[in-house]
Amino acid sequence: MVGLAGLIYWFNLPAVKPPKKVAKKKIIKKLVKKQLPTDPLDGLPADAAAINRKPLAVMIENLVNIRPQSGLSKASLVVEALSEGGITRFMAVYGSHEADRVGPVRSARKHFVAMAAGIDALYAHAGGSIYALRAIKDWGIDDLDEFAYSQGYERVPGIKAPHNLFTNTQKLRKVKDDSGRSNQVFQFKDDLAVGKRPGAQKVTIGFKEKDYDVAWQYQPASNAYLRYNAGQPHMDALTNTQLTAKNIVVMFTQTSSIPGGGLVLDINVMGAGRLILYRDGEFVEGTWEKSAVTSPVRFLGADGTELKLNRGQTWLEIVPTDTQIGAAATGGP
Repeated sequence: MVGLAGLIYWFNLPAVKPPKKVAKKKIIKKLVKKQLPTDPLDGLPADAAAINRKPLAVMIENLVNIRPQSGLSKASLVVEALSEGGITRFMAVYGSHEADRVGPVRSARKHFVAMAAGIDALYAHAGGSIYALRAIKDWGIDDLDEFAYSQGYERVPGIKAPHNLFTNTQKLRKVKDDSGRSNQVFQFKDDLAVGKRPGAQKVTIGFKEKDYDVAWQYQPASNAYLRYNAGQPHMDALTNTQLTAKNIVVMFTQTSSIPGGGLVLDINVMGAGRLILYRDGEFVEGTWEKSAVTSPVRFLGADGTELKLNRGQTWLEIVPTDTQIGAAATGGP
């Protein structure tokens, strides 16, 4: 009878529902996300070992006849500025992410050297202007000039020199010790909630030469901006995808020709100036500030506090003070 009573009691116990697997997965995902450190350049979760190494800054050309370039989509930060005349050039900065093919690699310019110095980056390039090469020496840049470290680069057959010089991040990092990175570079926030995002927005940047004009088309669904160069989708040859950015920072600088320097430009990225930050389909005006060569550039709001970027790739557009910037609520390039 005791056994029967116990059996009856057991059958009448209230059912205990097992925890939902979906809820458990969400909890684990949140815990993992909290435990992972984030890349100081793009705010994305990454492996600690990759984060603790120095950034890798690579000079990439942007001539019309060499597009599309390789590896720009893998960078945490891309700096675009004039190199000489009306021609733009890129400095792609790789933090915790790798790129199997990067290029074409081209020469250094002094303003790019100053930006690389501010984030304590390994600086990869192929020669440079006399002003840039002097700055590399005077500022103690951790240099990866192709003329001194050819083992970090390769000349690709079938492409006309000097546009045939390529590299990859793993190869460059084997050339020099990349341990011991600097502190946080930018401040980050979460994306604007889907329901609060505005409609399409088009941002245009006029570099005076139509072949180098830039347009960014905001996509509310992804909260990112599609890049266009000279009115055409700007692609990455490595991934065969159109370039996108989560943040676009337009940095206005004093720009002039160097007396006796031919077409080489003096672009002053030291001190302070006006900026416009495009993110979440909106824009914020403020100021940029770079107090020393070895200090990173800071993006400040009207009240002087640090502007926060969305997590993901940022494009820093360094432009002359008289550059025409357009922003329309709708439409495409």
